[in-house]
Amino acid sequence: MVNLILTTTAQHFGAYFKDRMGFRIIPLERNKDGKNSFPDGEVYVNVGSSLLDREGRFIVVHSGAPDPNGGLAELEYILSVLKRANKEIEVFFTYMPYSMQDKIHAEGETNAAEDLLQKLVQYYGVKKIYAIDPHFHSASWLSNLPFVSVSPHGVLTSAVKTDYPDAIFVSPDAGHEKRAQIQGFKKTRTDSYTVTYDSSSMAHLTGKTVAVVDDIIETGGTMVGFHTACSVQKPKELVAVVTHGVLPEGILRLQKTYVRVYLSNTISRQEANVDLATLIFQTLSL
Repeated sequence: MVNLILTTTAQHFGAYFKDRMGFRIIPLERNKDGKNSFPDGEVYVNVGSSLLDREGRFIVVHSGAPDPNGGLAELEYILSVLKRANKEIEVFFTYMPYSMQDKIHAEGETNAAEDLLQKLVQYYGVKKIYAIDPHFHSASWLSNLPFVSVSPHGVLTSAVKTDYPDAIFVSPDAGHEKRAQIQGFKKTRTDSYTVTYDSSSMAHLTGKTVAVVDDIIETGGTMVGFHTACSVQKPKELVAVVTHGVLPEGILRLQKTYVRVYLSNTISRQEANVDLATLIFQTLSL
């Protein structure tokens, strides 16, 4: 039996797992105000006394947005309860917070992504960690960690091909090219909102339906910049395909720019239209 604890930011997956054979949801209880937080913003966690009598795998499903810091506090408190109860713990990040802080670029910085994973394993005793489309999926420092990178690309591409069978999939940067195993393009970043490309490298996309795939949308600068450059070559249509919709402003920019946006529900957004619950179920059932 898999005992599933959905953090506050992962509650949107509850309906799928509610009656799923082999899975049992352990609900988070609320405080006397009927909430999972106090008036001062502090997090309240109570997984219930019945937890102590349950056997099997204990998996905490967590999304690192829209509240990365408060969400991590809640996650750690849940793990603390499970640790004290001597349970076998696993963590599934639908979106892992701090995943882009995965390298040390200058003296005085830290690798926040590695630090977080090491803490889960070494302090809380987490036996396995999963994450959907993490920014650091091939980092060398992962080799000594019980980590599984979960690819959503099969689900996302299938959704696109249902509407656009002839779509050509490309990446707007070299980093996601490696993750998604599709053609990428070199970009030049001016600031957080502005990215430019050499449109001549996109000549082969003329008259094609182009599906632009990226892992994370924050400001939307990369995807909008790619659309601007690619439009010079007159593609048939441009659609956006995104795993993690981190910032609403970025999602809105894409909706105003692209013919259609395919967005997964790793983060609870009303704009999400590609459900990854089955992917999570299949991964945890292996």
